[in-house]
Amino acid sequence: KLRGGKIYMAITAWLTFCLVNVTAGFEATVKSTTILGIDGDVFLGASITVFMLSFFMLTPFNRYRISSKRWIIARMIACALVLIQTSVVAAVAQQALTNIAVFEGGFATLSTNLQYALMLVAVIATYAVLAIDRIAVRRARREAENAVEPEMPQLFDAYPHLSDGTVTLRRMTLDDETALQSLMDSASAYEYAPVPLYERAYPDARSVLENMHVECFMTHKALLLGIYLNGEPQKLIGIVEVFNNEKIKSKASIGWRLIEPAQNADAAVRTVALMKDYLVNELGIRVITSHLMVGNTAAIPALVDNGFFVQEADAHVLEDWGFSEPTLVDKYVFVAYGS
Repeated sequence: KLRGGKIYMAITAWLTFCLVNVTAGFEATVKSTTILGIDGDVFLGASITVFMLSFFMLTPFNRYRISSKRWIIARMIACALVLIQTSVVAAVAQQALTNIAVFEGGFATLSTNLQYALMLVAVIATYAVLAIDRIAVRRARREAENAVEPEMPQLFDAYPHLSDGTVTLRRMTLDDETALQSLMDSASAYEYAPVPLYERAYPDARSVLENMHVECFMTHKALLLGIYLNGEPQKLIGIVEVFNNEKIKSKASIGWRLIEPAQNADAAVRTVALMKDYLVNELGIRVITSHLMVGNTAAIPALVDNGFFVQEADAHVLEDWGFSEPTLVDKYVFVAYGS
């Protein structure tokens, strides 16, 4: 389901109802062509502009990260169709109200009926545009599924369930929405994190959880697991991620973020240890890397205690982390020797 879709439709329909009817009422009942110095046609144009802006702001325009030009053009055409539809109905309503204004009887009844009609038109039009949203999402999911070639080396065949008696790493579910939202809203959790993290591309935790499996796991771009303390197994305290997977070269990278109460060495050390053991012993990965912003000293023990080190050539190097300027980082590496 498109969560929040009913809210978007209600708000947009209400705005359409108000703007169109105010415009119709203004031009039908005011003899003068101006009000407060505003020309009637200018008022109508301003109403349409406000409606278009509301549509772009209140509907999930690029919420599903569908960035193709064709999709943007389709969205603009859909909005234009809604505007044309409501504008035509508004024009008909204006003419009807103007023609019968001389007849006192029945004026109020017709006006009320026209208001209901305009509301219905707005709701139907909004449903049509949101239906286009849903079709686009399904198409994007199918393309993501088809992008995985059967012959490709598969790094992730199933979500692991890892535990050391204190910390558990497992697949996140929709039950984690509230905790994930709290994590995403935490400034300290992302103080030393790069900008283009998967969950930061979405406006809310629900969208992250609904799309993560298809966009990350099924395309083998990344593996995201929730971090939980065994004392509170249903409470998400962070995310650990495996990315830059190169099974042919036996190489992968890891990163993590934790809520502020859990940002201690023990939780991070145990998380890295579990991921290292899983990647090396179960998947056969021989080289694991993790890049830390130079100022992120609190995260260093999690890597060093698990055998990661920084080579001289990888200390204090500049990388693009999505900020306006290159970021100074240390590139930690773990090498698994032997067969």
